[in-house]
Amino acid sequence: MSGARTRRELVVEAWRAVLEVEPAGDDEDFFDAGGNSILLVMLQRELSERLGHRVPLSRISADPTLAGLSALEDGPAADAAVRATPFPRDDGRPAPLAHSQERLWLQEQFTPGHVDGTIELAYLLAGDWEPERLERALLRVVEHHPVLRTIYPIDADDLEVSQVVRPTAELVLEQRPTEALSGAVPPLGPGDQAGPGGPEALEAVAAGVFADWWETPFDLEAAPPLRARLCALGDGRHLLCLQVHHLAFDGWSERRLIDDLAAAYRGEELRPVPVGYASYSRWERSEAAQWLESDLPFWRDRLSRPPRPFLPAPGTAEGERREAEIGLDRDTVGRLTRVAASYGGPPGAALAAAVGRAVSGAFGVPDVCLGTVTAGRSVTALEPVVGCFVNPVALVLGGVCGQSPGESMRSTAEALTSAMEHGRTPFDELVRLLGPDRERHPWFQTWVVLQNEPPRAHLGEAMWLDPVRVPKPRTGLDLVVEAIPRPDGGWRVLVAWRADVVAGSSAEALRTELRAAFGGLADLA
Repeated sequence: MSGARTRRELVVEAWRAVLEVEPAGDDEDFFDAGGNSILLVMLQRELSERLGHRVPLSRISADPTLAGLSALEDGPAADAAVRATPFPRDDGRPAPLAHSQERLWLQEQFTPGHVDGTIELAYLLAGDWEPERLERALLRVVEHHPVLRTIYPIDADDLEVSQVVRPTAELVLEQRPTEALSGAVPPLGPGDQAGPGGPEALEAVAAGVFADWWETPFDLEAAPPLRARLCALGDGRHLLCLQVHHLAFDGWSERRLIDDLAAAYRGEELRPVPVGYASYSRWERSEAAQWLESDLPFWRDRLSRPPRPFLPAPGTAEGERREAEIGLDRDTVGRLTRVAASYGGPPGAALAAAVGRAVSGAFGVPDVCLGTVTAGRSVTALEPVVGCFVNPVALVLGGVCGQSPGESMRSTAEALTSAMEHGRTPFDELVRLLGPDRERHPWFQTWVVLQNEPPRAHLGEAMWLDPVRVPKPRTGLDLVVEAIPRPDGGWRVLVAWRADVVAGSSAEALRTELRAAFGGLADLA
């Protein structure tokens, strides 16, 4: 590198490529500017390509400002995984499933209609908007993102499943009043809305709207994986409900979907999508051997002696889902974020550290293994693509019960950043090669996820679309802790569990331990 100025210019280019904005100044923080864990991995890739050496995630997280990134020291030359092959052209032929899709497709065969295999999206619509115009906008979005009009037939000869994109978009926006649905929709008072006035009441209404869909599996071989319903709530308000199979969607896709829906409704051009999902699935298979060569030694060592299961084995594929909530204000989240960065971790490391300490305390286990997901969008070209890219990874946290908050933060930051560094190889491939005990979920029973902030959209003058969370009635996951960012900068932390696996008293103990863990970690700031 010829000088600091040249390096800074390259960093600015990487910043601009990921966030699509110019940095406000040398001291602007990447996360304050709109970055998150997904974009962090993309930034790592952009920096590695431009600087000519692999930049560790821990170094980026430690000082994610423009000045800090410009001061990064040179490291080892970029490996082959950074210098990935170009995406193949989409020739319109049936394509193999991506590895994340294979896992979900198999689960659908064994447990048709399982609720963890679908994603429910609900939005409160207010203002003087037009239902027919909204339906046309939805169709335009489906046309723009081929995965939303893809079916998954099984070849009669070789019994292989593939993804086949239908040539035209097909979607009916079903319109009903809430009272015409399922009979399980609770009443909604005039003060209930998606906000401080009563989000739980509106969430209960949304769950009732989805009730019959949860009992009606998608026909993945014959029909696209998307349903749409518009429900009148009264007082000029409506609830837009979308259910999409996880095969075609993940959490990051929601922002792309809503941004494009709003643009289509306003009659604007949609953001170009440089890569089709079918091209991605072929590209993933071409890269898999390189990823495995880099990732397998790490996981073979990290998962050689995982903690034993601490929860009883469920007797059925799904059980009743229950949940409890913890609210964290903006100041607490800010302190947790600064603490995580001081130990070289992204904000999700603070969440994972708190959950590890809480699980250890509530269930009396010295060692904890948490499951989380990587975004799977390590290439910037995949950022605007709707589809399923997420890949599970394990965070092994040893000796949690005897650690101080700082020690927990340090070990968790290392576990998370190293897992993200080695999170490209598909989870199922690791299971096949490492051969864990398959009587239970391989390696972990507790999931921890820092979600993206649910998107809001402006459809026009005095016309808004606001997200409404949809609680699921049952689940196949034993225990999940997820943090959902709020518009005010705080987190809505949800603890969800299977009622036939986790006792109510244990869940309450976990929530108590979790509050204490958040407080102890925030005090490190």
